[in-house]
Amino acid sequence: MIPLRTNSGSLYNPQFLADFEKALLEHGSKRGSDSSGTHMWQCPIHEDSQQSLAVSEGKDGKPLIHCHACSSGGDAKPWAVVEKIAKAIGVDTEARFNGNGSKVAPPIDWATGPDEIYDYRHLDPATGKTSYLFSVLRFPGKQFRQVVKKRQVVNGRTVHTARNGWEWRGDKGVVKSIKGVEPIIYRQPRVYRALRDGNPVYIVEGERDVHTLEGLGVVATCNPGGAGKWKPEFSNLFAGSASPVFIIPDMDGPAKHFVGERHGLAVADSLLAIGVEAKLLRAAQGKDATDHVTAGLGVGEFVALDRLALAQMTDAGDSADSDAKHLDRVRTMKDNERARAQAKAELASEGWEPPPFHGSLEKALITGVPDAEYTIEALMPRGANVLLNAQWKKGKTTAALNLARSLTDGTPVFGAYPVDLPIGGVAWWNAEMDDRTALRWLDEMAFAKADRVFPLGLRGYRVPLGAAVVRDWAVEWLRSNNVKVWILDPFGTLYDGEENSNSEVREWLKAVDEIKRRASVDNVILVAHTGHMGDDEAQVRARGAARLMDWADAIWSYRAGNDANPERRYLSAYGRDVNLPEVALDFGAPTRSLTVAAGAGSRSADRREALAVEAAEAVIEHHRATGEPMTKTALENALERGKASDKRAAISAAILAGWVRVESGGNRSLLHYPGNESPNHMRIKLAE
Repeated sequence: MIPLRTNSGSLYNPQFLADFEKALLEHGSKRGSDSSGTHMWQCPIHEDSQQSLAVSEGKDGKPLIHCHACSSGGDAKPWAVVEKIAKAIGVDTEARFNGNGSKVAPPIDWATGPDEIYDYRHLDPATGKTSYLFSVLRFPGKQFRQVVKKRQVVNGRTVHTARNGWEWRGDKGVVKSIKGVEPIIYRQPRVYRALRDGNPVYIVEGERDVHTLEGLGVVATCNPGGAGKWKPEFSNLFAGSASPVFIIPDMDGPAKHFVGERHGLAVADSLLAIGVEAKLLRAAQGKDATDHVTAGLGVGEFVALDRLALAQMTDAGDSADSDAKHLDRVRTMKDNERARAQAKAELASEGWEPPPFHGSLEKALITGVPDAEYTIEALMPRGANVLLNAQWKKGKTTAALNLARSLTDGTPVFGAYPVDLPIGGVAWWNAEMDDRTALRWLDEMAFAKADRVFPLGLRGYRVPLGAAVVRDWAVEWLRSNNVKVWILDPFGTLYDGEENSNSEVREWLKAVDEIKRRASVDNVILVAHTGHMGDDEAQVRARGAARLMDWADAIWSYRAGNDANPERRYLSAYGRDVNLPEVALDFGAPTRSLTVAAGAGSRSADRREALAVEAAEAVIEHHRATGEPMTKTALENALERGKASDKRAAISAAILAGWVRVESGGNRSLLHYPGNESPNHMRIKLAE
């Protein structure tokens, strides 16, 4: 049949219109004057004295046939009019072929349903939930429809129905219209996550190409409706992302009026308008991404396209004014590039100040090399940025307030690390705890010099440090209170961007450093939650972007105890001029004080000692009950926790401590007896 509406990707026999008009002439129809490339003919199925039948070729090569008089006469189906005209002049529309010999797409058969269904789902960044919006149906002959599916149960059987009456039973059901549904790009949830994480995104022309590229492990997308249907709002999703963006247009060529190439340029221009510079690629073989991959080629083998050359090529296919259009396009692209470069430069220069310069290295060496100075001995050099990584709900705020108390009162941090009192105060920006609880905790801690502590409750308040007005306010606040140590608690709440984006986190940390410099703050302590981690992991890591770790001069790891002593806390630190092996901290309830546990070791040492005590008690209990020694295998099985290597190490430790005695048994076995020493004192120590 002659499609009045069809997908622009379908191929039509370029000779068909010539044959159709020849049949009109042979039938006796007269041709009138032409209008803008449209040939006007007498319609053969009604008395026509004014040449009402319009015949033309669309930009994508499809034939456009329409009788204005027949349509205005009340015929509800223009398709039927074309069928009558074709039959009247002897044209067999069923036998139409395109350039490669395949049949032209037949009419859409809604009773049978589509070959493929592509569901468009939307991700709400605020809730993290996805929801179904609409679907694109692919029918034979590359014909497409956009629909909304609706499911219901009739007599216990699932039926997919349409809002306006279209329906069929089985696993496919649709409506024919998406009126009122706001369109989005395909695979929007995957694209959002890729842009958030800095991963590349590929933009192609159709859903099938999207699935082809997904088979290679990359994130791809397209707009609904095919070429020429990219909307400016689709580009907004990409704004501000540092992800590489690639556009792979269909290379349709002059036979199809460069439809795919023009679409690729339009998408590139739309993205450029919001500051995203996408790279244009083309298939190394075939015309699109699917042809490329089908030929056995990978993602890295697409060929780069020059944007200006592509624009020149597409414009070359235009009419006599192509040169002017090309020059206008080039000028527009140059203007966009200049504006983008100027905006980027102006943004980068906002708030810029020239750094101080003190002369050559020789001059500095003559002046004298200063010794390393510490605000907190072994833990925090003067001027350092500290990242305090702490497990969730394990007392990170208590640790931060212990620091504040020592830095104002002059007492050693955790009872062990001397402080060089800063000439000024300590600020605690608290974004997690409500003001009442915060004040109660501060009161319990019994600060000796409370006039040097400046708590600021920020729970429920946004603090967008990226804004110049907020940075100015922060500088003034810190200066007015003569703050020298600035505690930010916690990063995850104070930070107002995407915590996994290195580029966004970098800009936020730059703002912190700027405020620190302008306010003459000596040290910043940034408290951060850790990600999920195992009990045996030696080092804890802040949740979110790796840029946090790069920013810090010293990284402190603060974590909970293990099964041996769950109430105990452990601290380790490393960084520039900082290297503190893990130490144990005990908690004193009345004043919420943390102190280094005398004689205690690291988490692994405490766990090993506890397991050694458990091994000794197992031998003693077994000998008391049976009068017999324990074999090595029986003793290891009696230890319910720990890896095999941990159990063997614990048994060896119990033997070395004299809690267990070993004798040789038959068949080269080892028999374990109670030793001369008792593990009771160690059990008491571990319980303290």
